[in-house]
Amino acid sequence: MVRLHACGLNHRDVWIRQGLYARIQLPCVLGSDGAGVVESAPDPALVGKRVVIIPCEKWGRIRPCRARSS
Repeated sequence: MVRLHACGLNHRDVWIRQGLYARIQLPCVLGSDGAGVVESAPDPALVGKRVVIIPCEKWGRIRPCRARSS
C-alpha cells in the first residue's frame, strides 16, 4: 500500500468515464500515475521507501521504458 503524496488524472481516465477506452468498464479505479511512501508491503524492507508508480509496468507485451535502447 502506498500513501500518495501526488497523483494525476489523464485523458485515459476521461475516456474510460465516457466508455471510450477498450476493454475497461466502470466501475473501476481511475488514475494511474502517483508518487508517495510505501505504508505496507509483503517485503518489510520496502516500508518507508519513496516510490513512483509506473502504470505501464507489465502491461502485455510492452517492454518497460528502461529496457528500450535510445
